[in-house]
Amino acid sequence: MGSRGPARLPTKIRQLHGEERPSQINRREPRPGGAPRMPRGLPPEVRAIWRRVLATQAPGVLTAADAFILEDFCFVAARLHRNSITYASMSPIVRGPRGQIVKNALAQLVRDDSATMARLATQLGLSPASRAGLSVAESPAGDPMEGFLEGAS
Repeated sequence: MGSRGPARLPTKIRQLHGEERPSQINRREPRPGGAPRMPRGLPPEVRAIWRRVLATQAPGVLTAADAFILEDFCFVAARLHRNSITYASMSPIVRGPRGQIVKNALAQLVRDDSATMARLATQLGLSPASRAGLSVAESPAGDPMEGFLEGAS
């Protein structure tokens, strides 16, 4: 039997949510290091999604241990994009092999990929719901004009 309740968030994510109680912070949690490295041989559209995801993530949230989930996410996102474009140019109802009217099978593929992508996005901290409440330190490499406009010297 599996564990009860929702899956426990990693300590790093819980600390970004503001968790400070020592009893709630797992000091012995494995801490994989480094950013995920892009596997070789990915199709161009999958590589583009990989780069876009890493560029938009807060530093240290995704690690090398997340590479397989990130790869799955990128493949599903690319397939969903491709299938959505194809489906948009078709009718939701098509003729079956015997001439009967049936639902376009591409509709189910788009729906399944969308659900899979949402689950993977939540695991990676990419969905709005999974980011809600996160607070990260501001990067010192921000826009220099912002500091000037806010009165910083």
